[in-house]
Amino acid sequence: MSYGQLIRSYPKQISYGMLHYFFSGLGQTFLLSLFVASFIESLQISNMQFSWYYSGATLTSAFILPLAGKYLDRVKVRYFSLTIALMLILFSLIIASMQHVLLLAMGLFGLRFCGQGLMILTGSTATARFFHEGRGKALSLVSFGISASEFTLPLLVTGLIAAFGWRMTWVFLAAAVLIFFIPAIIRLIPLPSPYQLPSPEEVSAGSKKEGATRKEVLRDPKFYLLSLVNLWVAFFITGVFIHQNLLASAYGWSLPLMATGISVFGLTRFGANIFLGPVIDQFTATRCFSFVLIPLILGSLLLILTQAEWVVVAFFVLCGISGSLSSLTTTAMWAEVYGTAHLGAIRSVVSTFMVVAAALAPVLVGIGFSQTPFIIPTWWIMIGLMALSTTISFIVVRNVKILKG
Repeated sequence: MSYGQLIRSYPKQISYGMLHYFFSGLGQTFLLSLFVASFIESLQISNMQFSWYYSGATLTSAFILPLAGKYLDRVKVRYFSLTIALMLILFSLIIASMQHVLLLAMGLFGLRFCGQGLMILTGSTATARFFHEGRGKALSLVSFGISASEFTLPLLVTGLIAAFGWRMTWVFLAAAVLIFFIPAIIRLIPLPSPYQLPSPEEVSAGSKKEGATRKEVLRDPKFYLLSLVNLWVAFFITGVFIHQNLLASAYGWSLPLMATGISVFGLTRFGANIFLGPVIDQFTATRCFSFVLIPLILGSLLLILTQAEWVVVAFFVLCGISGSLSSLTTTAMWAEVYGTAHLGAIRSVVSTFMVVAAALAPVLVGIGFSQTPFIIPTWWIMIGLMALSTTISFIVVRNVKILKG
């Protein structure tokens, strides 16, 4: 099934998933990093203090995510989506009005949990569960949402902050969820639609036939070995993006140049999604998964070799390729290896691993980037560990049995 056939046959289902990816931007590092300077100035805290709050909020959301993820396999998708949206509005308004570090921590937790966590979990799981033929292309199409978010929101938010201030910008973001996301979710997928999950009784009755349970997956060693790749994608991109100001200072780059790099990252993910969707359908997501970290390794090597400004664009292009490959292969791979009956519960555990890695990144990468002499050794450590994880994944994938459908 081609891209055109998918769009013509399932426009509402594709749009539904795409909206979740787009609005996940409210809790993603690429957007929150634009507010770090304002948070620090408003609350009179240091960069490392913010890193601890950000890591703590992200880590807390990681441990709660599996508790919420299991309900994605039991309730109607629409109800799940609307609950996330209302929570996202609430936490956006908390950030907009906060005057104390405790409210900052609460707001960051909510945005990371609902945006980075549940929005992506819902969009990817619902898509992978519904589409069997053309699953890679379908995930590619819905993930255009985050590419659009990465490209448009930094530019839009930067303009809004300059015109109205950072607090009103969060009010506008909350209003966008209320005005655009919620009505669209209600109209796109009717409750009787096959896209909605069957009743819990139906899922329970069919679960043994359709795939492994979460308990069975957690007893499988290859699950943890393959998850190493996911950990490094989350750790690397979060750590580098949230500390782009430290990287720019150490290398003598301007912040506008870094902002341009983030837009390039979004554009690259968009282009890579178009190319990689058919590749994944042809070779399977499981076989493509082992290549996820290779562009990040190459990008890190570039930053060791040169500090020229052109390398910023090259680095973010390579990050975009890894980001695209990770988002397209991860959910589809677990569906290929373990089936779709409990995909939401399985993906929530993987998301928890990734969020824990993302929580540790601001502190650990911040330490490495805070002193210029430590930057090169930090790159080498990350390169070595990513290369090890890649080697392990190649070995494991060779012995994985891929399920059909």
